[in-house]
Amino acid sequence: MAPRILLIETEKHSRRMFAQLLRQNGYEVIEAENGRACVEQLFEQRVDLVITNMIMPEMDGVETIVA
Repeated sequence: MAPRILLIETEKHSRRMFAQLLRQNGYEVIEAENGRACVEQLFEQRVDLVITNMIMPEMDGVETIVA
């Protein structure tokens, strides 16, 4: 089973590009557009790694990590 990464990126184009690059290198990628969406995803499924922006609307990267 491939490692599962939760990728948080507010800019859709960048998020898709990073997700594609990670998938091409064998990772399973779950995408979230902000910290609040990330927290919701973490309640639904287990991930091995979270990659996040630090500056985001609603919840910044630190708030997301602490949640």
